[in-house]
Order: sequence, then C-alpha cells, then structure tokens
Amino acid sequence: MSMTGCGSEGKTIEITPEEIDEYVTEKLGENQLYDVSQSLRFSKETETYEVVEYVQDDSAVLHMETHVTDDEQITRQFFYLQGVPVYIDEMVSSNVTDLPFIQRRIYLDGVNVLRAEERSSAYENELAYLEYDEVTVDIDQYDIERPKRAMLQQGEFQMSFEEFISIPPQEYLILENKESKYDVALFIAEGDDHAFLTDLRENEDAYKGRPVFITHQFIIMQNIERMLFIDGYFTDEDTTEEQPEHTDAE
Repeated sequence: MSMTGCGSEGKTIEITPEEIDEYVTEKLGENQLYDVSQSLRFSKETETYEVVEYVQDDSAVLHMETHVTDDEQITRQFFYLQGVPVYIDEMVSSNVTDLPFIQRRIYLDGVNVLRAEERSSAYENELAYLEYDEVTVDIDQYDIERPKRAMLQQGEFQMSFEEFISIPPQEYLILENKESKYDVALFIAEGDDHAFLTDLRENEDAYKGRPVFITHQFIIMQNIERMLFIDGYFTDEDTTEEQPEHTDAE
C-alpha cells in the first residue's frame, strides 16, 4: 500500500476492497487495544448527535457516530488507515420508508468510492441473512469530518456558556451554539466546587456567550445516563497551562 497526494481534496491510499475487509476485521478483533473517548451528546429539538472515538498510537482508527431524529436513527462507523478514511459501515433505521432497515458498506481510497454495497429489509433481524447489492454512492453526501469536529467541539459543535439550571437537588450547566442550535446539559455533582464552575456562577451574566471546551464523563444515576461535568476552560483566552483531554468512555 502506498500514499498518493490528491491536492486539496485530501490523500488517497492504494488499496483494494479485499484488503480493506482484512483491515477492518483485524481492527474489530478481541485482541485490539484502544483508547476510547466519547463526545458530548449534542441535542436540538428532537435530534441528538454523538461520537465514540477509538485511538491507537495517537491516531484515530474508528469514529462511531449516532444521529437520532424523529424519523430515523443512523449509526455510522468510519474506519481510518494511515490517517485516511477507507471504510464506512452505515445502519439506518427509519420510520418513514417501506423498507425501514438499511445497511451500507462503502469502500474508499481516502477520497474516492471503490465499491458500495447495500441491503435492506422490513425486519432488522433479517438483514444478516441477506446478500448485499452493489449500488452507486456519492461520497459528498457523507460529512467525514463531522465526527472529528464533534470530538474537538469545533464548528457547529463549538459550545458557549448559556446558564445554570437548578432542579433541586440537581443542577445542570447549559451550553449552546446559537448558529447550529445544538445544546448540551451537563449534570453537576452535588457539592462540586470546581474553580471553573465557581467562576461561571460568580460572573454568570458577564460570561454568557463565551466559548468553552468541556471535559465530561457519562454516568448512570437512578437508571438514567447523564453527562457529568469534569472540567472546562474558556477557548477565547490564551493560557500556558495544560488543557484537559477527553475523558475515556466507561
């Protein structure tokens, strides 16, 4: 396998679909060790979006994104080799189509579609027994950079401080992006006197709208999964202190 430059469109890799299958099978093996991180869960109206990132040797191997709306749930796995996307596994569960369950496999050389396959059924448990049919896919319909932006809290996922909401005995830190309309509600542990939270509380009106980066962890409380605030900092000020990294998913 060798890398080839492709101008502003990105890098390509010389690889076949068969080699991609071997690579994906290897990376899904039980002997693989990953650093696993989870993005914030971004919400707007009846929509949620989140990403899980799997990293080896400081390089992302897999991004798993989940996008849920009233009409459908889409789960995509983006696999990377040598830093370029080579495979997308997409599962769609729809409420508005005659065949609500669709699975696609898309093989890439980093930029171009090498092969795309699809199978669909009225019943999810039938999918595994169906053969794939080759289809034509426009790679431009996939925003491959979106999971990275979610992990880095950039672009439409750049969050700004909005307010605190108190629902005794619970308290939440509310963040939002005015343009994309995404927001985030982070649970604050009882008695948490983190300096960043204290600063926000003491200057709530002055800090409203300031961009922040938040470190979090998902926890289960009373059978409900919550995003727990861990750390944070303003992204519009210079600092020489080491910034917090993503917390590994539980």
